[in-house]
Order: sequence, then structure tokens, then C-alpha cells
Amino acid sequence: MNFTGITIIFINRQSVCKFSLFKNVSDGTVSYKEITRSFFVQELSEQNKPEVDIVIMPNVPLFAVASLIKVANNETLEKFMDAMDELEEENPQEVFIQNTVHKMLWGYDNPLTSLGDSLGMGNAKPKEESSDGPDKFGLMMGKNDTPAKSVRINTGEDDPSKMGQVQANNNKLFYGAWDLECDKISGKQFNSITSNLTMDTELEFSYQEMCRSLKFVADEKVVIEGVDGIKFIIHPDLLNYEAPENKCFCTRPDGEECKGWGYFELESCVGGLPIVTSLPHFLDSNAGDYFTMVEGFAPDPDLHKTTMILEPTLGFPLLINVKVQINLKITKSSLTDSLMNMPIGEGEEMFLPLFWLDAGMNDPDEEYYNKIKSALEAPEKAAGLVLIIGSAFLLIQLVLFFGICACLVKSKVGTEEAK
Repeated sequence: MNFTGITIIFINRQSVCKFSLFKNVSDGTVSYKEITRSFFVQELSEQNKPEVDIVIMPNVPLFAVASLIKVANNETLEKFMDAMDELEEENPQEVFIQNTVHKMLWGYDNPLTSLGDSLGMGNAKPKEESSDGPDKFGLMMGKNDTPAKSVRINTGEDDPSKMGQVQANNNKLFYGAWDLECDKISGKQFNSITSNLTMDTELEFSYQEMCRSLKFVADEKVVIEGVDGIKFIIHPDLLNYEAPENKCFCTRPDGEECKGWGYFELESCVGGLPIVTSLPHFLDSNAGDYFTMVEGFAPDPDLHKTTMILEPTLGFPLLINVKVQINLKITKSSLTDSLMNMPIGEGEEMFLPLFWLDAGMNDPDEEYYNKIKSALEAPEKAAGLVLIIGSAFLLIQLVLFFGICACLVKSKVGTEEAK
């Protein structure tokens, strides 16, 4: 399989609305609800149009049910296979399907999502009910204009270092995905501010999409537009299954041990979907056994590393680039003939890249840096800056990899070669 490096870029701006604020005096926390909305930005997306551009990508629900049947009990499996046989007669499921970029991301009708409910796929986050027929499935579904979720965070009144620390999501103290020692919700909100940073500082942010926290360590001191900053990178053991603290994140249904580093399996977090996350192009990964059948990777730290540059005194962001690649874990399966004919060996697994995300604040204007300089000279002015810190996470650049297995196409011009 050849990974050609052709990309199509779609830019979305994301807004997060917080409301129904309530202060919990008894424990020094604040509760509120929030809802996220995404807006496509055509002028930043070259000539690409997500509702027109056609791609061919893996049939994710098909691979999901193929994975879930491995752990289904006999009664459930028998009922599911009867329904699957009927579906195959009426609507044979292919390994790769064609659709617009918009539908692949935000939802399209797929009868397998209804059948998958009986296997537990109903707990998967990227699906929702469709009033027009079968359930819908989308890789980004559930991340745009969805029902508001509740969040409870520490105010920092008793201990400023705890300001922004997430205490609960939707009134839950645990993610409900891992063994108990890894499952407790921890870390700060991404848009919270930590002041008085040093080269010894470690940052930890709660990340609901991976059902875990993300840890960052200081890498080097830098200067941007005349403002001193500290560059933070992800902790070297964050995606390392060899690290003892990560053993409890391995919950493979077959009981097999998770090995290596540079990737993170999300099945327990997303309702059994065989989704794996990594850095783009599998940067800093030794999981070669899982993607050696896909050619054309070109990992580059300058392009694919996740970094945050923060002003150390007040903690304001100077530059932020959070980069995540979403991959599909595929295996042979007797579920359908198309899955049995996959070009991999019996019992082998392969990670097939679907797309990668670049989220953050990439190019603040000069006025932003001037406001930080003013706040450093007169700290009483810093309060106004806090209101715009959320802008650091309002720009999401979505880069889809096309040409995988020579199966991905585009309906019109506008592609560019990936660097």
C-alpha cells in the first residue's frame, strides 16, 4: 500500500460557549455547561469544498463490528450474524466506501451503526441518531453543536496552582474506559493559565477525546516577537506502552499485551471502534510492525511535533500546535468476504491513517504580542487578556491524507503535495 503524501486541507474555526455558571462554595469549584460549534472557513481552505470533494476511505463501522464480534457472547453473536447475513444479501458491505468529505467527517447513513448497537458500538462517540432512517456515522460526529456537557473545575482560590483543574465531566469523576488507576479524570483545561513557569515545570491537561490527561515538559527557552517564552513538548512517555504508568491503558479485548511506543489505542474510549491515535506520519513511533505495509511516511519533527510556547511569568500562550493523527486498526475477519480478502496475513494487524488534525494558535497578530508586553509591564492589565486566551484553540486545521492504497480520490483540483 502506498502512502502518496497528497493532502487536501480544510480549515474550521471552533467556538466554545460556556453558560449556566454556578459556584460551589463548599469545595472551591465552579460548574458550568459548554457547547462546541465548528465553522468551515472557505477562504483558508484553498479551493477545497467539503460538501463537494469526494473521497474513498475505509468503512470504519465494518471494521468496528468485525472487532467487537471477537468478544461478543454466543447469544449476542448468533443474533448479530443472522442480521448481518440479511444485510449482506441486501446491501453487501465493502471495505472502502465513497462519500463527500463533509459526510465522512460529520455523518452519513450506514446500516452497520444500527447493527453495531447490539455489540456495544452504541457507546461510540462519533455516531448519533438520524431522523431520516438508519443511524449516522462520522469520524468527527459528536464534536459540533452537540448537547451541552457539564464541567466542574477548581477555582484556585485556596491554591492558585490548582486553578482550572478539572474535577468532573458530566458529573463523572472517571472516564469509564480504563482500569481504575488510569481512569480518574485529572489535569487542567487546555485554556487554563499556569503562571511562573520554569524549565522544571510539567503541565497536565485533561483531554476527554482520549479519555486521559496529556502531559507536557519544558524543552527550551525561545523568544517570539520580543517576548520570552518556554517551549513545551509532550512528555516522552505519554504514548509509551513500555512505561509502567501506561500499562493500565492497555485494554485489548483479546488480552494481548500492548507493546512499543508512539501510538495509543482508543477502543475503550470510543465504544469499541478500532481507532488508534499517533503523531502525524507516526513520528517518534517504533510500532513499525503495524504500518510497514503502508509506504510513503515522511515524519518530520518540524512539521509533525506537538508544541506549546508559553510566556513564563503570566503563562499566556505565544504559539500552540497540537497535532494528532487518527488511524484505523484493521485485521482480517470472516465477517464478510471483503474483510477476508484484505492484503494482510492471518492474525496480523495494520494501522491505516485516516487523517490528522492541527489544532491551535499558529500565527497571532502583532497586537496580541503587544498586549502581552503591556501586561508584563503592568500586571493589572492582564485580566483583559484572559478573555482572549481561548482564541488559542479556535483554529483547527484538518489535513486529510489522500492516495492511501490508491483508493482515495478528489472530485476537482486543489490538492497539494504534503511537505
